[in-house]
Amino acid sequence: MRPMTVLTPTGCLGLGPLDEAAFRQGMRRGPAAVAVDAGSIDPGPFYLGAGLPHQARFETMRELTLLLPAVKEAGIPLIIGTAGGSGGRRHLEWNLALIEEVARERKLPLRVAVIDTSLDKEDLKRRLRTQRARGLGFEADLTAEDVDACTEVVAQVGVETLLPALEERPDVVLAGRACDDALAAAVPVRAGFDRGLALHMGKLMECAGAITVPESIWGSVIGTIDERGFVLESADETRACTVGSVAAHELYERESPLAQPVPGGTVDMRASRFEQVDPRRVRVEGSRFAPAAEYLVKLEGAQRIGYRSVFISGVRDPSMIAALDQILERARAETERDVGSRLGLSLGRDYRIAFRVYGRNGVMGIREREAPDLPHEVGLVLEVVAPTQELARDIAMFAKSPIMWAHFPGRLTTAGNLAYPFSPSVLEAGEAFRLRVHHLLPIEDPRMFKPEIHEVT
Repeated sequence: MRPMTVLTPTGCLGLGPLDEAAFRQGMRRGPAAVAVDAGSIDPGPFYLGAGLPHQARFETMRELTLLLPAVKEAGIPLIIGTAGGSGGRRHLEWNLALIEEVARERKLPLRVAVIDTSLDKEDLKRRLRTQRARGLGFEADLTAEDVDACTEVVAQVGVETLLPALEERPDVVLAGRACDDALAAAVPVRAGFDRGLALHMGKLMECAGAITVPESIWGSVIGTIDERGFVLESADETRACTVGSVAAHELYERESPLAQPVPGGTVDMRASRFEQVDPRRVRVEGSRFAPAAEYLVKLEGAQRIGYRSVFISGVRDPSMIAALDQILERARAETERDVGSRLGLSLGRDYRIAFRVYGRNGVMGIREREAPDLPHEVGLVLEVVAPTQELARDIAMFAKSPIMWAHFPGRLTTAGNLAYPFSPSVLEAGEAFRLRVHHLLPIEDPRMFKPEIHEVT
């Protein structure tokens, strides 16, 4: 078979300033497909639960305005995965609407294959009566109660789900939640290239210029696959792929750099070899695909747990910083006591309070291994989640008062020991969600997620 080239123009559609010059340079290489990821669960469960994108609409429109005419002129598919940020049904609709808007503005007829990966809740609960969906991490097996608690449950599909859409010869494949590596691998796999090599290439290309030196996640990368391996390079001639920069991506979002689980099996990289072909290109060989005994897809679902309000302040007084743990514990205890007596609400059951002290274990919390000296200033974040936005705001307003007026050894002033960057001091953050479904479900046929064709004229 002749070598095949795939282009990834940016690490995430709409998330940042796609490098137009690099993309156009990459298109001159005659790729067989343009593949781009459009989201992740990384930003947390809110976007999946609320059905909202985590990209800027204006930047997504700009990038689609670049990509769509280019692939149409070249006669190749644009493959977009995890549409709209989280890949749910509302995200698909949002992303499709933007594609249609660009098509109308540019008078661009498009054939769009839309793959909805959201699961019908009743069908999923029927499956759970005879199938076990085991949890990833600390979760127990999936239950019907878990499913009902979520706004939506999406399945993260693999390359096998994309193939039927490509058979429809679309200009665009717009997929719901999808594995990043499947996007660049889909066209090579359909053409008959080795699945292990194609999926490994897709995994390394998923974040585009993150594998280049200097790094630029918004810069295009080119993958060229043949029967024995694949070559990676930057579309920007001022950047290079090196063995170090490419191999470093093996550690990204993985428990092991030697194995990448995907729907239907594992990409085995124990025999993978990385070679610097020239100063700008790296060749990879030896990767293999190991089929699994059963085909598993990861499920994701977010449960709304209430509404969030946040109070942000800064502390500069060294005496207050030294006593901050005791001050926060008193504030928590007083809030729990008074909210319980006045409103009959129980901390932990009816509402939640969290304190984060940035500048002193604010990121790692109790897992922090370093023991820094007393910082000269800290940022304090008070978070409250309650059943209503009004209640979350009121509890946050109440809980900040014991901190603002706290007594502590060495206090010089009765007030003014906290610095507020905002007025109002308590910010309403809207709905709050938690990840309730994070499980592996066995399915019989990955083609159960059938593409729906939209003709945009």
